[in-house]
Amino acid sequence: MKWTEPWVKSIQNQERYSLISKGVLISYLIWTLFFVFLAVVSLLTKDDFINHLVKTIWIAPVGGFILAWGMYTIRWLSPVKIDSGPKGLIRIKADNITSIPWELISSYTFIVDGIVFKFTDDSEITFLLPKDIDRDLIAKELEAHSIKKGAL
Repeated sequence: MKWTEPWVKSIQNQERYSLISKGVLISYLIWTLFFVFLAVVSLLTKDDFINHLVKTIWIAPVGGFILAWGMYTIRWLSPVKIDSGPKGLIRIKADNITSIPWELISSYTFIVDGIVFKFTDDSEITFLLPKDIDRDLIAKELEAHSIKKGAL
């Protein structure tokens, strides 16, 4: 069983787009420091080091911001993919991978536009399903892993 959540609905159900988030600021800082390091190393061969550094150092924060913003936007726009493996379900969103072991899933229920998994600790998670997916195939695989169909 493998599917990609409907992109528009998946985007609507995630955190808001924010360029002031902690992850973006850390990425910006790392890229800026990387470009400063490159500028210093490349300018060590110049005779007038300070003059060349002043002329080129502006590239570091600008390049750092562009790369941090671009990477955040690509991550934010990436679709959620759901896959199953021998040990459980896997949810992939850009570079975030979440594994849900089969033993933790106590039951599942199909809803209008998705599937709800209930866990052994009574918490639950909802995954969106595309309209053209075969729900019977998903049900067969879940029942093969001893997960029973429940009711909400």
